Amino acid sequence: MKCFSSILSVVLSVFLLVSCGTDLYLDQPVPAKINMGHGSKVCVTSSFSRYSPELVSQVEKRLINSGFYTVANSPAWADSVLHLDLDVYRDRTYDSDDHRDNKKDKKHHSSSSDRYNVHLTCRAVWRDGSVLGVKTYSDYFYGEENFPASSLAREITNDLIPHMGSYSVNIDTSSEKPLLEQAANACKAGNWSQGESIALQYVSQTNDPEGYFLLGVIARKSGNESKADNYFRQAASLAPGTSKYARELERGNELRNRRQMMDAQTGE
Repeated sequence: MKCFSSILSVVLSVFLLVSCGTDLYLDQPVPAKINMGHGSKVCVTSSFSRYSPELVSQVEKRLINSGFYTVANSPAWADSVLHLDLDVYRDRTYDSDDHRDNKKDKKHHSSSSDRYNVHLTCRAVWRDGSVLGVKTYSDYFYGEENFPASSLAREITNDLIPHMGSYSVNIDTSSEKPLLEQAANACKAGNWSQGESIALQYVSQTNDPEGYFLLGVIARKSGNESKADNYFRQAASLAPGTSKYARELERGNELRNRRQMMDAQTGE
């Protein structure tokens, strides 16, 4: 019993160590992986499949709603053609007992014993025949009527349309750092200026690298990359070898490159 209590204590300590912290989310540009040209006319075609019309319709709708492309009804009137080569087949290995033992499969198995795999190749070609890009996607679904047209269309168009995404950073706000936790929570609630004031007060008292890291995150949120880099360098100098500090310094260059690519694609 004593041994069990010791093990439980260790497990709880590890859990608290891993779970402590405050996650903050920052914007990041996501350039198109396949760029067919801002404002160009795109014709969406597909291989023959019972699921193709629904997928084509979903992709066209998302392209139109984006305002980044226009949609043409015929390749003859288009600047580029987006061809969806769709292959859907039944996964017969799913019928084996080994696959049915999987909890996730069991949940779906109650509604249908048929699982279908999707293999999709998306090929963008300019009107002169030059290939702009090729991307493959895969998915699976249960029951013939549950084809994931919406999720596939979202994946495809996210690769075709420049957009803003996000990423998260974790601030170590353990119980020993109440002022830093207060600063991070203010940022999480959207009060970034208040969070900055508290974080500045915190580093003046402690010189903790995590405080400078938070200040770098706040500066990046405001769009001041040079200021952010300075804070991240300060954090890294106080705690050499801390991977997340080095990672955010690297990310600064990545974000600048992404913005340049996205500006070029959008014509801004």
